[in-house]
Amino acid sequence: MVMERSAASLINLGEHIEHPFGKGSLTTDGQQYGAASIIATTAFTEVPAQQIIYLAPNQKVVEVELGLTGRLINANTATTGRYKWQASDAGSAWEDLCTSQSTAVTAATDFTVSGRFAPTGNFLGTGALFYVRMVAAQSTGAGNVTVETKNSSYIKVVTKSW
Repeated sequence: MVMERSAASLINLGEHIEHPFGKGSLTTDGQQYGAASIIATTAFTEVPAQQIIYLAPNQKVVEVELGLTGRLINANTATTGRYKWQASDAGSAWEDLCTSQSTAVTAATDFTVSGRFAPTGNFLGTGALFYVRMVAAQSTGAGNVTVETKNSSYIKVVTKSW
């Protein structure tokens, strides 16, 4: 009896995987990034690579798995850059997917956040779409922070019919 219920519940599950970030020119070294954004403020600013993930009709998000990579380059050693990834059902009220991360290195450095979670807060996954974005800012210093998203980033969504 338990197996029958499990099999029946699996029939209603769907899976969708996207690699929405870092699209740009083809490369010969296997590393592809989206357009660079220069951030010159201490306020978090959207990196212009916000993605809309469309869901099939009558689907509710059960779980999201993310592997999101961005690259930060600080203008000088006195500048510290910070970033975080966010998701939203409406594209206006955002839920942090990770706490703000920071780095003081001047060399181009990739940073990846990954994991699985159930939707929460301003990201409930109950609509026909949802949004994912990266935001970045300066923490300290007077130099700019350059930010890019990487093409190896992915979003996997598990949905259930309702």
